[in-house]
Amino acid sequence: MNTVKFNIKLTPQEEAYRKRLIERLWQDARIQKFLEKYQLDIHFVENNTSYLEDWLENVDRCKGCRGLDFCRQNVTGLVKELFMDDYNCVSSKYRPCRHQQKLNKETNHEEKYRLSHLSKKDYLVDFNKISLENESTQYFPIYIQVKNSLEEEKGIYLCGIPGVGKSYLMMCVSNYYAKKGKRVSFVKVPQLISDLKSNFNEYDYQRDILNDLYYSEVLILDDLGSESISKWARDTILFPILDFRMERKLKTYFTSNLDIKQLEEKYAYCDGMKDNVSAKRIIERINTLSNCLELKGNSRR
Repeated sequence: MNTVKFNIKLTPQEEAYRKRLIERLWQDARIQKFLEKYQLDIHFVENNTSYLEDWLENVDRCKGCRGLDFCRQNVTGLVKELFMDDYNCVSSKYRPCRHQQKLNKETNHEEKYRLSHLSKKDYLVDFNKISLENESTQYFPIYIQVKNSLEEEKGIYLCGIPGVGKSYLMMCVSNYYAKKGKRVSFVKVPQLISDLKSNFNEYDYQRDILNDLYYSEVLILDDLGSESISKWARDTILFPILDFRMERKLKTYFTSNLDIKQLEEKYAYCDGMKDNVSAKRIIERINTLSNCLELKGNSRR
């Protein structure tokens, strides 16, 4: 079979541009370092101008970067790295930039979560990042009691108006334990109930989710009482979780917009029927698992 050769003739203008590009690439310190590393010469530059130019453009996007929120790369936090493969062909791969590496290091405890409804930035939340100088006198004693609970047997039931900072404190709690190597779950109860309801007929899915909540060394149930209240959610989902954890004395935390009395009243009415006994059973387990605190103040949102 005869080989077909394509001979593309450049215009004088195109040829002049190509020569300028080769000269610019050849003089670039980064290109020189790459050529020296792999013992390559000017012919490599002449044969790979587009590849090298694209690489430099990618690297240049990181100049003066102020952080991941300002990243100009096509994929946030990743920069292209050039190398010669085993076949002596130029190739590339993406690696985390210095900002992404720092973030990865700060959030590597994420792998300790069995189940999590946290966003990536939530894994950065930490007690040490709270500036108490800017907090109210109402906040300080709650902060201290929540932090002290880390070394106590019982968790905390933290109630207060929406936006006052309850979930933030519980993120501090969950990240603290995860960094200590504990298996943690942080779930937003409304989302949990909605997910389980949407997958009502998926037995394996429900079993895996519930096992995570049963067996986590530390469990945070966020926004309790804001879920769609039903007999199924109360008696088939929440009660078994709390009962299991109470019997085994597993550390459990809660946040809610409702104080404990309001929560009991809400759980007493399900599916148009009143059931004080079932509501009291839930509350008894919450009281056994946690100490009730109220975080007062204005919404931070």
